[in-house]
Amino acid sequence: MHVLIPVKSLTNSKTRLASLLSVDQRARLSKYMLEDMLECLNSVKEINSINIVSCESSLEAMANSYKVNFIHTEEDKGYSEDALFGIEHLRIDNEQTVAIIPADIPHLSPGDLRTLIRQHKTGLSLCPAVADSGTNALVFNVPLNIPLLFGNDSLSRYQSVAFKRKIPLQLIEIGGFAKDIDRPADLNWLKEKSSGARTWNFLQNLDLTDN
Repeated sequence: MHVLIPVKSLTNSKTRLASLLSVDQRARLSKYMLEDMLECLNSVKEINSINIVSCESSLEAMANSYKVNFIHTEEDKGYSEDALFGIEHLRIDNEQTVAIIPADIPHLSPGDLRTLIRQHKTGLSLCPAVADSGTNALVFNVPLNIPLLFGNDSLSRYQSVAFKRKIPLQLIEIGGFAKDIDRPADLNWLKEKSSGARTWNFLQNLDLTDN
């Protein structure tokens, strides 16, 4: 499996947390979540390559330190377009498996990743998010034969397109993929839920009450 992680500009990251965190704190939160993700991915031997896709040049040093690839976009065009850009730059053969995974699921474990790899068979596999009817992982075999539709209610839109195009689709519900960090309540959930990782340690020193 080859993994793509689209990451937006750090100065524009996590804007829905602006009532709790400053611009600098939101940027640091995004970096810590990405580091936790890279550490998790690096521990799974079934993953062939890890690729950060971003316009944020400062992340290239992080990519190098974790020995992963950095695919630089000229501008932040959004999650789906950045993911497509990353797919176009992957040098892999047809039938190989690609997973598009967000950086903001810091409760993910290596076991969750192995479950995803094991359960994906063919066509399209999706891991639902608990909020917004979104999608926190998309797995496909190259070539991609469906448009990328990430965002609110993406799950039902993927299902609709896959049905029309007769593409096999399966939903894979895995705990670590279910919860992304977008809203103030998500931060408090994570602060109580996890321990040991960079993101969790960062949250312990923050006052997570609305300003």
